[in-house]
Amino acid sequence: MNEEIQKQLEEVKKNYPNIVVSEIDITDVKAGYTVFHCGKMMTVCQRDIDYSSFCGTTLFGYNYMGGRQKVIRIQFRVETANGVELR
Repeated sequence: MNEEIQKQLEEVKKNYPNIVVSEIDITDVKAGYTVFHCGKMMTVCQRDIDYSSFCGTTLFGYNYMGGRQKVIRIQFRVETANGVELR
């Protein structure tokens, strides 16, 4: 993760203190995930994930350097009756 993305994530964490940030491979992204893309938190739907034989898996039309760059996944820490859960 480069410095610019880290600064942007720090700003997001100030507004949303209950988020958990992790890096995942682009092939592990599923519909319903919240990701950090182009400086924004975005929810992924099925049409945002595509596969082509030339580019491989793409997310929002971007192939994350052919899978060498990780996707930043954001989960929310939520308190429930059973304790804390990540959603």
